[in-house]
Amino acid sequence: MKILITNAVSLNTGDAAILRGAVGVLRNTFGNDMDVAVYDARASAAKRHYPEFNYRPALYDQVQSAAKGRWRGKLATAFVLFLSLVWQRPLGRRLAHQLPPRLRDSLDEYARADLVVATGGTYLVPAYRLFPKIFDFMVTLLLGRPLVLFTQSLGPFPPGRDRLLLRWVLRRTRLILVRDEASRRHLDDLGVSGDRVVQAADAAFVMARLDIPPRRFPPAGRPFRVAISVRDWPHFQREPPAMGMQRYLAAVAKLTRVLVEDHGVQVTFLSTCQGVPEY
Repeated sequence: MKILITNAVSLNTGDAAILRGAVGVLRNTFGNDMDVAVYDARASAAKRHYPEFNYRPALYDQVQSAAKGRWRGKLATAFVLFLSLVWQRPLGRRLAHQLPPRLRDSLDEYARADLVVATGGTYLVPAYRLFPKIFDFMVTLLLGRPLVLFTQSLGPFPPGRDRLLLRWVLRRTRLILVRDEASRRHLDDLGVSGDRVVQAADAAFVMARLDIPPRRFPPAGRPFRVAISVRDWPHFQREPPAMGMQRYLAAVAKLTRVLVEDHGVQVTFLSTCQGVPEY
């Protein structure tokens, strides 16, 4: 069985955990006789850190790299979407030879996939650029391949082109797994609902070891240990980034103070951005 996992950002360690969890779910569902290719935003660097996965550069990035220029990129994007629509026809086979070999091979791999899985995470949100992800979805659907969105937090979707394209895409998606009720409401607002939308736990929790007994608080003989994930965030919507970061850091400091001073907790700060230069 050929499965593609797309929209991966494995240099973010949280996303790498989601990727590993998703692959675990897929192997548990379809068995070990499964050929998986992962399309990642930083494929070559990701391969160095996670050699167990078979990485490819993200499809949209391949198109833009081949086009070299904003307007050429727009034309190339439209060309690839049209080519995806006619890929199985004689015209598609003739036009495909105009593509660079790596991009042509990637489109052929999409066309041969039994399932395309958009990895889980938080990327279909206003803070990030949506069209590269939508482009990937559209290519998948135009090629006639089944599309599944793994455990997501998504929305809201403001009016505009991306909202219209997402509505078209998500209404044709086989399954959308959301991590929270807010995401389900955003899909309802988009006109996407029904059995294809399912709320589920984040894929990273598949990695949890079930053989570890529950821990009591506080544990006997040592301090209770808590890891707090911290990061820089420039995408505050209702206030300037500097003001938003100031409030965020104040909240983290208050939480830390309560944990340490009131409960004797040992705190470690972690980041999903672990100093990889490409990220």
